[in-house]
Amino acid sequence: MFVGAASRCLGGTNLDVAAVKSRNPPSLSLLIALTAAGPLALNIFIPSMPGMVTTLGTDYATVQLTLTLYLAAMGGYR
Repeated sequence: MFVGAASRCLGGTNLDVAAVKSRNPPSLSLLIALTAAGPLALNIFIPSMPGMVTTLGTDYATVQLTLTLYLAAMGGYR
């Protein structure tokens, strides 16, 4: 009964429940890359803040606000 209902939800394709359960987990290198992306972005962003102030012609408080928003987004994501 479940397989038939799921098959109808998937546009009439045959659904093998065993095949769905036996999916391979993500590779370790992918998990490492995704985990390292946040700290890497932060380590690139912080040293570039004085350059952004001069290049964008804004004050330091505005650039610090972007850092605050980044940290809030990363905190909300996790």
